[in-house]
Amino acid sequence: MKITGLGIYPGALGAERDDEDNDRSSILPEAQIATLREVYERYRAPCPFKPGDLVTPRKGMAMRGEGKPHLVVATQDGTYHWNGETSTRGYGARLDMRTIKMYDTNVVAHWDESWMFEPYVGEPGNQVS
Repeated sequence: MKITGLGIYPGALGAERDDEDNDRSSILPEAQIATLREVYERYRAPCPFKPGDLVTPRKGMAMRGEGKPHLVVATQDGTYHWNGETSTRGYGARLDMRTIKMYDTNVVAHWDESWMFEPYVGEPGNQVS
């Protein structure tokens, strides 16, 4: 299926794709299972951060800002959100942490899922205390 001029790829329309297209991982199944179990433990835990903590998106979370500082400004109980399209990242998200970050010269704020973050320690040679 080819769609032009819409900025939509076939997967967004629910079109079936070959298994080869869906499985792009070069990671061995055993390593995938270990990673998924480790992520599951973080996912089911309450938010480990508190307002004032510096955090950054974890590597492999498919979100922007990995390695860049974000400041936690609020936390809340993990309430699942069922708004929007079922195919979007935010549908069913447990938004339990509000962060602010710099985007160019602007400060932006957004709600995030804490399991996707880790403490920010700074870049080598420029650690944050």
